[in-house]
Amino acid sequence: MEFDESQFKLRSRRILGEPEVPAMIKFLVTHGIVKTEKQAIGMLLSAVIALIIISVVVAKSNSVQPASIDIEYQTARAFSNTYYN
Repeated sequence: MEFDESQFKLRSRRILGEPEVPAMIKFLVTHGIVKTEKQAIGMLLSAVIALIIISVVVAKSNSVQPASIDIEYQTARAFSNTYYN
């Protein structure tokens, strides 16, 4: 099985035969944040990677360890339940 890799290059979408630039890329270029579409793609990919890393860090920092009950507390509680009930 062979694939024609020339079909899988990064290109703008085509709607009704006219090239259409994605809205996020158009926004970055028209507002002067980046100069070319290639820079816009790189910036958007970098933002996605940064957000993934931030979400992993936040998820790991919010992990709560289960509570542990001391053995002395458990035996004292068992002792008090047998004599006061």
